Amino acid sequence: MNERRGAKRTHLMFHITVLDCDTDENLGYLVDLTAEGLLLISEEPPKLNKVFKLCLHLPVDIFGMSELNLVAESRWCKEDLNPEFYDTGFRMIEVAQEQVEKINCMIEEYGFND
Repeated sequence: MNERRGAKRTHLMFHITVLDCDTDENLGYLVDLTAEGLLLISEEPPKLNKVFKLCLHLPVDIFGMSELNLVAESRWCKEDLNPEFYDTGFRMIEVAQEQVEKINCMIEEYGFND
């Protein structure tokens, strides 16, 4: 697969649950994050090329928040190294500067680089 990511991937040290804000369905867990996109691991693959309103449940408050809401489109999906799971790449849509600052704070607080 060609690498099209513009920002360096940052893996997270915590399991951050990701819900579909519209349905309250658990979509999976956040694996890595940039201001441009995110990687989700899940037991079921989400629908591709769909725009989701995502709700990330944060383990500790960031800027006085326990969750972060983002809009992202599911772009690709493949079986994880563990065949019981799927990896899905999402591209961020409509990211406000305030959200970029919060994402960068999450990366600083919870992340480690490859």
